[in-house]
Amino acid sequence: MKLNFAFIAAAAMSACGAFAGGVEGNAPHYGLDDYRNYYGSWAATSPRESLQFAKNMGYRYVLYMPGMENFKESDGLWFVFETPEYMTYNRTIDARKKYSKKQIAEWEEICAIKDASRPFPDNIATGWFWDIWEADISGNKMPYSSFSAQLNFQKKSVIDRTVKKIVERARAVTGKNPKFKFGGCSWDVPDPTGDFYGISPDWKRPRQVGLKFWTGKDSVSVREGEKLDYPTYTEGTLRYLCALRRAVRALNPDAKFIMDPWLIYRDYVKHIVDGGYNTPEFADAMPDLLMSESPSPDFATDSRNFEGGITDPSRVATSSDLSSYDYAREIRNVGLAAAAGSWSAWFGNPCPTMRSIRDVPPRMKIARALATWENLNNTPLSVRKYDPEKNAYDSPTAHMCGGCVWATHPETKRIFFCMTSPDGEVRIPEGWDVERICALDSVFGEYRWAKPGAAFDVSGGKIRMKEGGKYVSGEGFAVVLKKKPAN
Repeated sequence: MKLNFAFIAAAAMSACGAFAGGVEGNAPHYGLDDYRNYYGSWAATSPRESLQFAKNMGYRYVLYMPGMENFKESDGLWFVFETPEYMTYNRTIDARKKYSKKQIAEWEEICAIKDASRPFPDNIATGWFWDIWEADISGNKMPYSSFSAQLNFQKKSVIDRTVKKIVERARAVTGKNPKFKFGGCSWDVPDPTGDFYGISPDWKRPRQVGLKFWTGKDSVSVREGEKLDYPTYTEGTLRYLCALRRAVRALNPDAKFIMDPWLIYRDYVKHIVDGGYNTPEFADAMPDLLMSESPSPDFATDSRNFEGGITDPSRVATSSDLSSYDYAREIRNVGLAAAAGSWSAWFGNPCPTMRSIRDVPPRMKIARALATWENLNNTPLSVRKYDPEKNAYDSPTAHMCGGCVWATHPETKRIFFCMTSPDGEVRIPEGWDVERICALDSVFGEYRWAKPGAAFDVSGGKIRMKEGGKYVSGEGFAVVLKKKPAN
């Protein structure tokens, strides 16, 4: 795919007018409490570990993990529920298991039906199959018997029930820790036609489909005489989001919606624009931030992302978790985001089967923060440069290339860096000297006693590895700066 860098440059400049808080020249005005300062990974990490990493990196919004409210590290942060409807019912059905008549009746009442003429569980529309990851990783043939049932949002009663339970859950969290505030909700694969998966003998594994795959239209199957409140599943989904937005304003008048499609245009914007839903009637359903889960650069290069006025470059992020061992791709995507005034974010499992944020390479922890930190440092767009020929990004406050990644922490003003080759170097900001270099642990806290300065040469306004210090390549460090004495 040929990248449209001319479009990126134009989008970067047009984004200036959309930044919150106004603009001086082309410098954005963001605060640390901006909702796009978001750590959206669950990572099978313990809740406390996620909070520690978020605090160390200066994140303010965190994807909620049960139990976070029990830790002091959650104080002062905002929590974001991920696909919050999943918290309101038992969504996993295993076709090999037996269930009570009461449980089956509940599923048939609240879940999307693909064929009302068939008995349970063959009547339930299938969502994500839990065996997909195992099949992708191992290559083994899987039974695909266990799946996620999806709610039937064509029924207003289901929407009302769901919204009520989400609000109750949010109140329970803030009731336990009032300093841990409700920030909003996020959705993985937020296709308004529904997160359904179908199976075909012609496919190697299940694929995402719409209800049309089974019913021939964008609607659930209904029993004779059964009535639906909304004619299509897409409209029902958007009615649910509108109702949820209105309800959570009682918890936080400025609650945000974050959505993470694979591709922003194809998997979200197109559905909204083609369906005519980008109207004031459905404004409450629209996302505040759209993140692209795909490793493709389309989030920055596809001008169709901005059709219908649904989003703009300042409300777009790259969130792909598939570049941990494709560093060149990570440099490209984060560099494009930073140059355009967009964001870089985490979403879901990093990389994607690592068991903890501790397992993520230091270079990626810094790279994934870089575009967001550039915005929070209010670095003018005019000095942010991504060079596609060199595949390198540079500004006065950050740099990323094949040899090194470094960026300025927007809260502490320390420089976080990772040398990725022996010739990597960190540029010391003009007017500053290095006071000390700190080693970072696996959640990016500073080690108290480690003194890694002996591995580095600090001279000529740059930090480089010494010949005998190249063993620290790939590790994470923080630079504490001090003002140069006046002449």
